[in-house]
Amino acid sequence: MSIDRKDSHNLISAAMCHGALRNYELSLQAFNEAATMTDDGGTQDILSHSLDIILTVYAKYTSKSLKL
Repeated sequence: MSIDRKDSHNLISAAMCHGALRNYELSLQAFNEAATMTDDGGTQDILSHSLDIILTVYAKYTSKSLKL
């Protein structure tokens, strides 16, 4: 069986995400709390964007979504 560079990258990414999934619920809670506590609009935008990325990756690799 031959694995090309793209497949290899996808497998590595999936493995890394799988390892991180155990901490996603805590990460989501921390991002949510930080986003609600920041007064600076720019910081809040960055936190919201990061939260969106985490939710997207979590949903992709677990086939389920999280609600905050």
